Amino acid sequence: MNDLQTVLKIVAKHKGKLLTISVLVGLAVYFYPRAHVEYVSVSPDRTYRIEMYYPSLFQWLLNRDKQDAGFVRLYRNFDNQYFGESEVVDFFGGAQTMWMMDISGRVRVGRDVVFEGVPPVTAAGEVMKVPNPAAQ
Repeated sequence: MNDLQTVLKIVAKHKGKLLTISVLVGLAVYFYPRAHVEYVSVSPDRTYRIEMYYPSLFQWLLNRDKQDAGFVRLYRNFDNQYFGESEVVDFFGGAQTMWMMDISGRVRVGRDVVFEGVPPVTAAGEVMKVPNPAAQ
């Protein structure tokens, strides 16, 4: 019980400092920079979309050697199916999206990110099987 009284006396003595620290920590957590969308690219048939993100502060610190660090996520629009996320790569020089799903089931973003096995969709919204290059 004596230890608790000692702790309470210390808290009472430094309550202004503790309150200030608590408020600052709360604000830092609230405003902590998260990954945010830089741009969205939609496929020509409006079936798929790619969202390009700037990394969070933590990811940026781990990838400081990259001049224009970012990562992308691939989704299907009509059912919002998530196909995956790339690793953090350097988009220095641009991140143009090349949609080639009708031929190969592949989507390329920039020079470093490639999504394989993306199923093409017909005009009626029917999801087709991914072409198998070994069968050709």
